[in-house]
Amino acid sequence: MILRGGRNAVNLKSVIRTLLLLSMIIPLAGSCIHEETPPPSGVVAKLRYVTKGLRSDMLRIADQTEHLAGTTAAVYARADSIIRSVNTNQYGMTDYGGYYKTFANDRAALWVSGAVPVDDAVRRVAWLTEGIDDELARVVGEFPEVAQAYYNERHSLNRIYPPFDVLAQYEPRMDITAFNFYYLADERHNPGRGPVWVGEPYVDPAGRGWMISSIAPVYVSNRVEGVVGLDITITKLVSRYISASKRNIMLVDQHGVIVAADEYLIDLLELPPLKEHRYMETIKGEQFLPDDYNLLKARTKQVREMAVQILHRKTPTVRFVARGRRFMVASESVEVLRWTAIIFEPLN
Repeated sequence: MILRGGRNAVNLKSVIRTLLLLSMIIPLAGSCIHEETPPPSGVVAKLRYVTKGLRSDMLRIADQTEHLAGTTAAVYARADSIIRSVNTNQYGMTDYGGYYKTFANDRAALWVSGAVPVDDAVRRVAWLTEGIDDELARVVGEFPEVAQAYYNERHSLNRIYPPFDVLAQYEPRMDITAFNFYYLADERHNPGRGPVWVGEPYVDPAGRGWMISSIAPVYVSNRVEGVVGLDITITKLVSRYISASKRNIMLVDQHGVIVAADEYLIDLLELPPLKEHRYMETIKGEQFLPDDYNLLKARTKQVREMAVQILHRKTPTVRFVARGRRFMVASESVEVLRWTAIIFEPLN
């Protein structure tokens, strides 16, 4: 049969063949198809191996954070005896009104930003917190995931291990209480008073790059005196949980931002390379990963559609096409961090 219309005559069989061909090609051009069927057992096992290890490690670190908070609260009760053993001559003032330990050696560094005037009461806190130096060093030594351990006190005082040049790294008069690794543990954000996770990657003011943290409040006489924290770098997350055999798995935070992924997946999804933060200047405020790494805001429509199916609609599996290859995409929640682990399993 032929439809006639002058020069626009069309062969119906040809139209049907073309439509059938397009129906096969269009999915391969970048669409995603959601499915209600669960992923194969092998894919589930690979994904759960990563999430189980991550949950276990993060729970252990949260327990250590809570223990550190208790240890820190206890030193306030022993302040007089601790201060008597402190060499206060190792502390000095900065030209901008801050306070620091001039000689850290292999002990924790101490810095008070000067955002709050340094008086005798603040200096006393600086000295008494030497009582947690051994505990800070122990946690870092025993837990390879932890890059640094610290106590941030409400007067913008920071005691941190391992030590570094705090005067060169920190911004003068920085208000430590304005950062998420402090205020997310305060009375308003954390009425339960237990350890909480800063699961959205941020730039570490101490110079370690992109970071997540386990933090816990330190209560003395029913008031928050400060917040302890244990930091994990994103670099460590990638090396520990996204090894060569699991390079098709990525970790995404609650907002859809990629936390950890191998370069293979970054290239597959046509995203900018994940790079360490370059410290061109001191950190003056909170800095987070840009929207370039948010799957829900990706430049390509098929990535956004896939992210919506996985993260919002909780679809068990999604068939996804990228760079001419077909993948089955599945996920599993990591509740302790409010993250999602996503696996891209090749189908051809």
